[in-house]
Amino acid sequence: MSTRWPTTDGLIVSRDLDDAPGKYQPVCEYRYEVDGVHFRGSRISFAPALDPRASERALVIFHRYPPDKSVTVHYDPHHPHRSVLEPGITWPLAAQLVGGPGLVALALVLPVS
Repeated sequence: MSTRWPTTDGLIVSRDLDDAPGKYQPVCEYRYEVDGVHFRGSRISFAPALDPRASERALVIFHRYPPDKSVTVHYDPHHPHRSVLEPGITWPLAAQLVGGPGLVALALVLPVS
C-alpha cells in the first residue's frame, strides 16, 4: 500500500499536459534520492487517466507541480525506482473500483418490474 511507503524529498524537473487523442493528462518528471542512489519518477498518482472533459481537474493537478518545486516522494521500499507523489487510492480510482461492483450489486437487489 503506497500510503505506507517511506518518503524522501524530491524536486519537480519538468511538467506538461498530454493532450493525445482521448485524454488530457498532466504529466511531470521529478527526481529523488534513496540511500545515495538517484532516481527519476513520473507517476503523480495511481488514478486512471482523466477523461478529456476533465480539463479543469487536469489543470489543477498541472499547476500543483511547477518545475523546481520541492515535493515529497513516496517510494516502494523493495523497489525504490517505483514512486508516486500522491499515494493511496484517489477519488476517481475509488469511484471506478466501487462503481462497477456497486452497480452489479444494485442490479441484484432491485426488483424487476
